[in-house]
Amino acid sequence: MFQLLSRRQLGTLALLILTLFILSQSRRIPDLSRLQNSAYLQAFLKNTTLPPPPLISQICAIQTATPQSCSCPLAPTSTCPPQVPVPIPSEKPLSCPTQHAIPCIPQAIALPPPPPILTKEQQVIASLRASGIVVIFKTGAQEVSQLSIHLGTTLRHLNEQDILIFSDQQGSIGPFAITDALRNVDQKIRESDPDFEIYRAIRTFQSTGQDIEDLKEDKSKGNGRSGWRLDKYKFIHMVEEAFQQRPDAKWYVFIETDSYVIWSNLVEWLGRLDSTKATYLGAPVYISRQAFGHGGSGYVLSNAAMNRLLGPEQPQGVAASWDKRMKDKCCGDYALGIALTEKGVNVTNARPLLNGFKPTTLPYGPKAHWCQPVVTMHHLLPHEVSAIWRFERRREILGNTQAATFSELYTQFVEPHLMSSRENWDNLSDGPTYREPSLEEKQAAEKAQAILRAGEEAKTEDAEQKKMKEIAALEETARKVREQEGVALGMNTTLPPQGTAQSQQKQNEHKNQTSNVERQKPAPNLRKRSTAAAEPQTEEEAHAFESFGKCGAACEANHKCFQYLYYEKTCVLSTAVRLGAYRAVEEGGGGVFRSGWMVDRIRTWKDANWCEGPKWP
Repeated sequence: MFQLLSRRQLGTLALLILTLFILSQSRRIPDLSRLQNSAYLQAFLKNTTLPPPPLISQICAIQTATPQSCSCPLAPTSTCPPQVPVPIPSEKPLSCPTQHAIPCIPQAIALPPPPPILTKEQQVIASLRASGIVVIFKTGAQEVSQLSIHLGTTLRHLNEQDILIFSDQQGSIGPFAITDALRNVDQKIRESDPDFEIYRAIRTFQSTGQDIEDLKEDKSKGNGRSGWRLDKYKFIHMVEEAFQQRPDAKWYVFIETDSYVIWSNLVEWLGRLDSTKATYLGAPVYISRQAFGHGGSGYVLSNAAMNRLLGPEQPQGVAASWDKRMKDKCCGDYALGIALTEKGVNVTNARPLLNGFKPTTLPYGPKAHWCQPVVTMHHLLPHEVSAIWRFERRREILGNTQAATFSELYTQFVEPHLMSSRENWDNLSDGPTYREPSLEEKQAAEKAQAILRAGEEAKTEDAEQKKMKEIAALEETARKVREQEGVALGMNTTLPPQGTAQSQQKQNEHKNQTSNVERQKPAPNLRKRSTAAAEPQTEEEAHAFESFGKCGAACEANHKCFQYLYYEKTCVLSTAVRLGAYRAVEEGGGGVFRSGWMVDRIRTWKDANWCEGPKWP
């Protein structure tokens, strides 16, 4: 049979036989899961040797720099080698240090997972927490749903230790509890005071399972809303409870539902300040000469300021003592300002870091917001909160680690929407205002002009008379001299005396020339603008109220003007840039609002005023 095979086939057959022989002499690799059974392990150790080192590495899945340890079930009292990365010996198996060498079975050590790599956003929240900052939201049952947008954006990495939420209804939203800030108000006030009518309605709706959204009021009512009247009672109770729940916090930051905080800027800003000093930071507002931090813009109290107002050395029940005093106060932030002032803590101006605007209503420009960092914004709609949050994340992706400034908000949210003109739009221009004068204003202007002209003529008459007297005196002196000389020479040199026809004609000619010059002076325009005490200084400004085009011409003629607004025979100029918002034609025949911007002029100014970095106050 072998004679029928070729040499090549014989070689292949021999190689196959040799391979089978080698495999028959090899031991199968045991199932390591069975090695946990000590009986099987003993049998294995008596009847087999360890596989070659390469097979050990396969069994144990040993990788470079992977810690290994020895498992010695037959010698539980022995000490295994240290749990550090160990090399696999090439000839001898690992053994435990006992009297009798027992082969060791390498096993991977279960180490704790490495700490997760934090995103930039998470790092900021960690630094906020490490800085001892607690954030307090003030909301209402009718608007608490607006907090939902914050849960997925600004609050997504914060927990209940970082945030306190106060409202006029007990409840929760997402992982956060909502505390009823009014539950400790005097019971008689809660049950009978007209200001608490909406509060009683909320509790009824809540107890009967009705939708609180049905209690929403028309925002156009402004301060007349029942929710607004109730809101003021929350402030001092909220501050008191925040201090009770977080007495060791360094900074207490109070904001509202429709506010936005750039956490990174907040941390950097407060990191520059000393929380052991009694500090009350806010965007000051004045009522009856009392300064206080505007609630919507946000305000910040240091731990020292909280202790000055509510600490153990102070009389207790501060909030309760204000329940009756609050009745005749317009608003809660005003009352809080009074309470702090009574303790010797006055508000420190933190504008523009804290402000009551949002990107589309902020004024940008030379004497407005530009290179300063922005910490808070106010009056934001949910989609605007989301847009600003995305803006922050985009900065992180681009590696921008500097504090966000107003100039960046302008570039992102305003500049792309500027155009030469826009109808049904109010760009919030608030500078010099020129409007068509009313009948009364015209009559007053004509009367004032007549008085002014008469005064100028009287002044001219007096000046002329004085001048004529001086001329007459000189002529009289010259006549006498000539008479003396004429007597000597026999000549007649008598001049026409003052008051003769020739002299009067010269006086009248001079007077008429002077009067004509005076009449050529333009009469001053006495119309007053509505928002600034400025009068038209140019021909363009004098006619700016006549049309949208002439309003734009007045802005163009003023090199400091960046935008203008025209409506109902009224022209308003502005030296700051704002985007503003849509404004529909009002019912009842109201005028159309038209806005215009000096786009090229604005772009030129921006190119010349790049911010090299944030300018902290």
